[in-house]
Amino acid sequence: MNHLIGKICFAALATVTLLASGAETMRLGNQADAPQVMRIDDAKDLALIRQTRPAHFKKIQQILADIQDQAEGKVSKWMQTRFDAREISYEPMLLVTAPPKRKLAFRLDDVRYEGVIVMSNYQPLMTPAR
Repeated sequence: MNHLIGKICFAALATVTLLASGAETMRLGNQADAPQVMRIDDAKDLALIRQTRPAHFKKIQQILADIQDQAEGKVSKWMQTRFDAREISYEPMLLVTAPPKRKLAFRLDDVRYEGVIVMSNYQPLMTPAR
């Protein structure tokens, strides 16, 4: 009888261990499947992008060089058609700094890129006080 109880306890313990290990695998698998986020305003991230995803690096450089020449309402369409970017966010609110800055985020393939970019050619509209 003790031998039978020992086998049942062993089977139960083995089942719990397998379930726990399966749950851990699922948790780790979900982390691995989570989208990667890289900062386009961070020198270390840009260096890593240049090494690991040179095609993305080239697109990012072109986006940053040309984005300010695009009409405000046309940026998303321009990035989609020219660079195959997705999930584009180019926030219309300027950050009050000198020079002014804007938040930009987009996805190329499976990587999300985010950053704050300097608006070097932004000309503020001066309105006299009344």
